[in-house]
Amino acid sequence: MSRKGTANAERWKQVQVRLSRRVDVNPVYLPELRAFLRYIEIPGEGPPLVWLHGWQCSSTAELLPAAVQAPLRGRRSLLVDFLGHGFSDRPHGFAYGIENHAATIVALIDALELSECGLVGHSMGGAVAVHVAAARPTIVSLVVMAEGVVDAHGEPVFDGQSEDRFVERGFGELVSAQANDAEAKPNGVPAAHLGMTQLLEPRAIYREDVSMRDGHVSRLHGRGNGTGSAGISPIGLGGENSARTL
Repeated sequence: MSRKGTANAERWKQVQVRLSRRVDVNPVYLPELRAFLRYIEIPGEGPPLVWLHGWQCSSTAELLPAAVQAPLRGRRSLLVDFLGHGFSDRPHGFAYGIENHAATIVALIDALELSECGLVGHSMGGAVAVHVAAARPTIVSLVVMAEGVVDAHGEPVFDGQSEDRFVERGFGELVSAQANDAEAKPNGVPAAHLGMTQLLEPRAIYREDVSMRDGHVSRLHGRGNGTGSAGISPIGLGGENSARTL
């Protein structure tokens, strides 16, 4: 590793130490799945913002910089890692679809007895947020979607690989490709993202992509219970840096 890379790694270690003194990783047990969903809480006032990350990511890594920006200081935030991502468990029998993830977030809201909250969803997390808002319309008062995935993308999943092939070989190839990109740009986004990718459950990101390919949010619009009809304030953000500048 270069001197600059070593210095950056040391600075990140110091940030982690400082954060560990102020925030903890908290579990919510999901008895039906015999699994733990985990989140980091940033203490503050007012109805909490529940942060929902994008595909191949984790809230505790990807969305933390946005959650601690100056305009949000003093606001309570819960940065949740979906099952199969980050600090959360990786149950083998879980379906890992958009609606399945939404059900676990609803369980978290219920377990924490939140009377009101806002949802901040990036990419795939935006689709999950819509389902959560539809399930708890009297609790969710705000939905912010940054590059939210709403419509079915309809594209082949991982170049047409089967799930078993992806788990056995494709995921390793994905990690290797990202490692090569990280080495080529040791101070760039690929190097940071590699750490998140290495923590993923391969079946999770495969099944999530299947879910996004087929589409689920459109069914909510057809039933007339999207965020608008529920009296929830929706906000949409776009742009490659939207997850950092929420």
